[in-house]
Amino acid sequence: MKNIVILFVFISVIIAQTKLEEANKLILKNKFSEAAIILNEYVNINQDSEAYLKLGICYKNLIKNNEALISFQKADELDSNNIEILINLAQLYSIIGFLDKSTSTYEQIISLDSLNSFALINLAKLYLDANRIYDAKKIYYALFFGDSLNSYYHRQLAYTFQKENKIDTALYHYKRSFKLNNADIFTVSNLAKIYYQKELPDSAIALIDKGLEVFHNNTQLLKLKSDIYFSLRNYSGAVNAIVRLIANGDESAQLYQRLGICYYQIAVENFVGEAQEQKLESAIEALNKSTAMDSTQSLTELYLGMTLKELERNEDALIHFGKSLDLIYPKFTSAIYTNMAIANNRIGNHAEAIRNFKSAMKFDKSNPNYFYYLASTYDQYYSDKIVPLLYYQLFVEQGNSLEPSILNYARKRIEELKEKVHFQNGSANKLSGL
Repeated sequence: MKNIVILFVFISVIIAQTKLEEANKLILKNKFSEAAIILNEYVNINQDSEAYLKLGICYKNLIKNNEALISFQKADELDSNNIEILINLAQLYSIIGFLDKSTSTYEQIISLDSLNSFALINLAKLYLDANRIYDAKKIYYALFFGDSLNSYYHRQLAYTFQKENKIDTALYHYKRSFKLNNADIFTVSNLAKIYYQKELPDSAIALIDKGLEVFHNNTQLLKLKSDIYFSLRNYSGAVNAIVRLIANGDESAQLYQRLGICYYQIAVENFVGEAQEQKLESAIEALNKSTAMDSTQSLTELYLGMTLKELERNEDALIHFGKSLDLIYPKFTSAIYTNMAIANNRIGNHAEAIRNFKSAMKFDKSNPNYFYYLASTYDQYYSDKIVPLLYYQLFVEQGNSLEPSILNYARKRIEELKEKVHFQNGSANKLSGL
């Protein structure tokens, strides 16, 4: 009987081992769904950390993150401090957004294996994302001293110094990184930005062009190139970069706006006659495309107006200048000034309140109530009644569409103020005759 039991256990172990081997083969073939079925059957009978780890890997590849997390945590319970399990757990925590748990898990790995470069690299990145620059830099220095010819370590060190605004040290490490690996967009773009920041635009453009030789029509590099040329008022260079961006499918309201501005500047600075008209028409086309994508930009309307003005289409130009003004000062601008006036009145800043009401009028000229607001403020807080009388009269002259109760009050107050002003003038005349 004892031999039968031993034989049964032995057969069970062989079957279980066969299942694990079958699952491993399926994983190697990226057949994660099939492998997960077998592994689930296995762990229902055998509480094995390796099987839970493999099951978690299957779920992670199937983007079943909740199931993967349960499997990895179970594996960790069965075999704590297992580096492979912890690495998979840390990666998954990062994927699902549990960044604090990912950080602490990588820290646990490093406490077990201080030279684990994979864990060090990922922990440093988490530190950077959390703006723990000092902690990230310590790790990158440790990695750098272990391998000073690794372009990535130079790049990341440069980035930490750039974040600290230590530009010269950042420049040194970016240049070393670029020398070791000239096919890294991050290094090229950040090094170019530093060159431009240090007022070396030619070096920045030359570096970007080298990057574009490797990464043809790269959006990031072309945008940076157009930005630099535009800021230098090299509008032709900016146009070339923007046209390549648009041809590459990167269309946006901002790009078309900038293209239109460039065409306008090129036209008025470099051309006359028919050639100028052609460039101005190109500007209008680009600016209209920008407006079609985003109709809220005052600058686009301004340049449309300026371009139409150059083409002697002055009535159309005025329409766009008007739109530009409306967009600079949105509809709620008058409301802001009105509320400021009310608040200033309440704290006794009556002169400032009057200035606020007058500012509000500029942005809402069709609203007659501002005459009333000014009249009542002058009336309530100032002894000279001539000014409030004038504003009450202006208010009443706006017509019968006004609020009846306010209109009646204004009319009544006009009569009262006329008597006061008459009395004041009479008293003044008597005094002057003494």
